[in-house]
Amino acid sequence: PEQLMNYELSYHHRLRAISYGVNIFHIDGKNMIQTIMQDGRPLNVNTNKVENSGIEAEIAVQIAKHWRVMANYSYLYMKYPVLAAPEHKLFCSLRYTAKRWSAGSSIQLINGLITQREPVQKENYILWNADIEFRATSHIQLYARAENMLNQKYEINAGFPMPGATINAGIKLHFNK
Repeated sequence: PEQLMNYELSYHHRLRAISYGVNIFHIDGKNMIQTIMQDGRPLNVNTNKVENSGIEAEIAVQIAKHWRVMANYSYLYMKYPVLAAPEHKLFCSLRYTAKRWSAGSSIQLINGLITQREPVQKENYILWNADIEFRATSHIQLYARAENMLNQKYEINAGFPMPGATINAGIKLHFNK
């Protein structure tokens, strides 16, 4: 079985329309289960150690009555590479909410994502997403979402490409007990 110890120190604060926080962490583990490619097929195996340290910071600001902006950043130092773990991740979003409408857009920058361990391969990409929602009634919500609007070609795990630009829409039904 995997064995993992996680140490984390965090601070979060809210000051009127601003909330912010920072986390520092250290992860120490062994026998981590990772998926590796063997003979062109994925295989789950116990790997050696994992030893990661990092920092995460976030801020959110209500910039006006209907507008909220948010950003977070993560840095991860990996002594031993871990699949699907980025060295740097930056996420920024802007959201408008008024009455029954809500719309938003976000950008996520990924740098140094480990897609393969042996040999180590890394991936960098930018994702731009947007969505809009309308609450028609207390039980019905209409939505549309566009993802990867820059049509980035990227992989989180080597050999498994992620979808290009996609759009989906639908109806959510909410039933209260």
